[in-house]
Amino acid sequence: MRAGRGHRVAIDGFGTTVEPAAGSVIHIETVATFGHEKVESAFTAAGLEIDRMWTDSRGDYALVLVRPPG
Repeated sequence: MRAGRGHRVAIDGFGTTVEPAAGSVIHIETVATFGHEKVESAFTAAGLEIDRMWTDSRGDYALVLVRPPG
């Protein structure tokens, strides 16, 4: 997805807000079979770094914010 305009989005369940600027590319994935280590290694292999990761109280679901290194 690409943001057509800037947004301010509160993610209540994770207690945070994100603010993608106009033109920002927003990648959305639904993955049900990966643990934390496999997710981290997949992003590393793709040349990305995990900026933040939020999980539910049981650790069943995660929201991962990644960025290019540096």
